[in-house]
Amino acid sequence: MKLKELKHGSIEIVKSPDLAHSRKYLDFGKGFYTTTNGEMAKRWATIKMEREYSNEGYVNFYENKEFPPEFKVKHFTSMDEEWLDFIINNRNDLAFHHDYDVVIGPTADLDVVKIIQDYEQGIENKKQTLDKLKTKQVGTQISFHTERAVKHLKYIKHLKIDKSPTPPGTKQKNYGINR
Repeated sequence: MKLKELKHGSIEIVKSPDLAHSRKYLDFGKGFYTTTNGEMAKRWATIKMEREYSNEGYVNFYENKEFPPEFKVKHFTSMDEEWLDFIINNRNDLAFHHDYDVVIGPTADLDVVKIIQDYEQGIENKKQTLDKLKTKQVGTQISFHTERAVKHLKYIKHLKIDKSPTPPGTKQKNYGINR
């Protein structure tokens, strides 16, 4: 499978992706997360800017070569039961660890996370949860989980995101991409 141009949102320019800076308990586990969607990468960068109190962020662009046959790639095509179980295991189970080089699949955005949390808390059963998930349109994330996988990415460029001042009387933050 070939995903040509991938994007990664960060508060840093990331020319050499690695796994040392990855957080645990994410959708697909500890890894370097990318997307084919520029707006999604921008959202990830702005979330990190807010979390880290940073005034600038970056959308980093990478060329991705075709995955070699020896790569173990897991591709979720929908938010189905297998995807849901995988997300919950990665987010919650300290002992869970997968052996994929790359995982591709739907992104658990804030709305989806709320649905998953309702399921985890017993508010919804699995069938109700899966029915709600079917109504959601989300982006795709591509996560790299081994050093050989992240070395497969070739840095191309980055776009800077500046944190614009919040206009008086508003609570929303306005971000823009500068080339």
